[in-house]
Amino acid sequence: MDSHWLLLSYSLPAGPSRKRVLVWRHLRKLGAVHIESGVWLLPHLPSLTPSVEKLVDEIKTLGGKANAFYVGDLPAGQEEELRTAFNGVRREEYVDLLQICQRFLDHVKRVTEAGDFRFVQVEELEEDLEKRRRWLSQVVARDVLGVPERQQVEDCLKDCEKALAQFEERASLEG
Repeated sequence: MDSHWLLLSYSLPAGPSRKRVLVWRHLRKLGAVHIESGVWLLPHLPSLTPSVEKLVDEIKTLGGKANAFYVGDLPAGQEEELRTAFNGVRREEYVDLLQICQRFLDHVKRVTEAGDFRFVQVEELEEDLEKRRRWLSQVVARDVLGVPERQQVEDCLKDCEKALAQFEERASLEG
């Protein structure tokens, strides 16, 4: 198909709220952008189709109604609005991750200045860095239109890796 977008429209019964939260989490993991109540947008990618079909089935299993539509041939202005909305969500994710990476660097600096080179600190920092790597890979997977903020986060993550390596080296000498 020549479609560029996939629009998912759904409704769920009022309660329990866990059903709405479950669907919301699935949509966010797919990288969907909330357009309006019960309407979400995704780029039309063959790799997303099975996940969207599964989500439609799950919504129906939860007692809701769901439909997925391929959208193409949009006027240029509307196409640009959708791209802007989609990329805006990716930018927010990268900005959040950049802040968390900066906090990691600040934490490494604090424990280094405090001389806290215990093994438990090394393990904690390794786990924290791994969480950031996983988060970046998840955001990159959703960033199908490619926003420039990705490079900033990748650079900051490299700084985190260097800071951790230096901390580990110092911990091995002092511990």
